[in-house]
This record gives sequence, structure tokens and C-alpha cells, in this order.
Amino acid sequence: MSPHIRTCCFLIAFVLLGCLDASAQTTRDGVIAIARGDYDEAARILQPLAEEAPQPDPIAQFFMAMLYGSGQGVAMDPIQACPLFLRAARSPNPFTNQALTLAHALQNASPTLAPLCVAMSTDEYRSLPSTSIALERNHSVVVSPGGVTVTYNGTRKHTTILAGGVGWTFLPVRHLELAACRPPGAARHFIEFFMWSPDETADQPAWKLGWIVFEVVGAELLAVTSEPNLLTSPSPPRPAALDVDRIAQVRCAENGEAEWAVLTAPVRSAVIPAVVPQ
Repeated sequence: MSPHIRTCCFLIAFVLLGCLDASAQTTRDGVIAIARGDYDEAARILQPLAEEAPQPDPIAQFFMAMLYGSGQGVAMDPIQACPLFLRAARSPNPFTNQALTLAHALQNASPTLAPLCVAMSTDEYRSLPSTSIALERNHSVVVSPGGVTVTYNGTRKHTTILAGGVGWTFLPVRHLELAACRPPGAARHFIEFFMWSPDETADQPAWKLGWIVFEVVGAELLAVTSEPNLLTSPSPPRPAALDVDRIAQVRCAENGEAEWAVLTAPVRSAVIPAVVPQ
């Protein structure tokens, strides 16, 4: 897709200028940004319209999928592109057939991707919430449903994270900066995901709270710990009613080391070794 994306968009941008109404002005702006080769701006405009809006625009979904498929403006991510193509094909629009063709091509290229693509395209499927986090100068993190992209001094690296499912509820993404731990004077950045998921092993409807922690070191996203079952509930509590700091934490231990700690039974913790950025 990437060799043709800009040429294709130059041609169809003019078509869209006539077929998009005023309510889709920002989608048009995103397509024009692609046509002029400003893919970063296009992704900034199209991503919320395609992935976060209460009623996503199928044309924004199509072009956002093109960006994911080509790695323009965002990290290349076929796992993100495929379900967006399927979503774009749900309602009649100028790109319904093309969206289906491209989705099927991605599914055929990876049989293991095919069922995940279909599952992620459903309205009931929930995955990582889209979030942008500025860590320090020239250092940022973008969380999207398909994973995490770290940008560090001009280097961009994407890590695919397949966390999500039907009936899942994600709490807001947490960024924790620890400046008091060893090594002294070096701030350490951690990204935490808390999520409720249906407990398929329970006889009665129940949900379990999971916790995934990563540390951002330079352009790398390093896995720290994954706890799939911190506690259970007959129904997922409202996020505002849950004080996760009383359940699990990343913190400085008494000896000055950074550590993760689960505060519910069985209580457990482990040191998080410091890694020097490359």
C-alpha cells in the first residue's frame, strides 16, 4: 500500500471535497494532509475520528487503516489496520469495496490474524484506550488499541500489545514518574494498565481485575509485570469507585530500589532493575 498511498489520495481528495458534508470537515482535512504528504498531521486529525468518536466516520476509518497499513504517520500495524478496514466497510461509502478487499488481503496474509481482526471490528470489543503522554523533552508515548509507540529523540518504536476483548473495561492509562529511586537523579517512567475482564472460569458472572506494567527506557518499552487477577467482582465497579493504589503500586522501596507491589492477598513484590537507555 505504501508506494501508492500518496498518489491515490491526491486523486480521491478532490472527490472527497465534493462528497463530504460540512460535518465531516476534519476528515476532509485529514485526507488533504495525506495528499500533501503530511502523514503525521493526517494521523493526528483522523485517529480520533476513526477510533474515538461516538459515531466514527467510515471514511476516516478507511484512511486511518491505510496509514496503519503503510506505516505513514503512525507505526505500521496490520493488527490495527485490519479491523478498521472492516469497520469502514459496514456502511455504504466511496471506499466500502476497497476496505473489504484490503481487510481480506490482510486476513489471508496471516491466518492467525483473521479471527482477531473480526473480533476487534465488533462494537463490543474493547482494547487499550488511546492516550498520548509527554514524558520529557523529545520523549513521548502514544497508546492506541493496537499497542504502544514510543518516540525518543526522533526514533519511533511500536510495541504490539494484544490486550482486550468483549466485555472488557479499561481504566484510564496511568503514567508514573519515579524520580526518588535509584539511580539517583534519573527519572524513571512507568506505564500502567488496569482492566476488568470477564472471568471465564467462574460459574456465575464475574469479572477480574488485571494489571500490566511497562517501563519506558529511551525508545524501548520494557515489560515489568503482568498480574491477570488482582481481585474479582460480581460486576466491574465504576473506575472512579476503585482506588487502585490500595491494590497494586509501582513505588520506591525502603532500600531505594524501584519495585512493583501487589497489596492484596497474596501480597508480593519484586525489584525493577534499572536499565540504561541505549
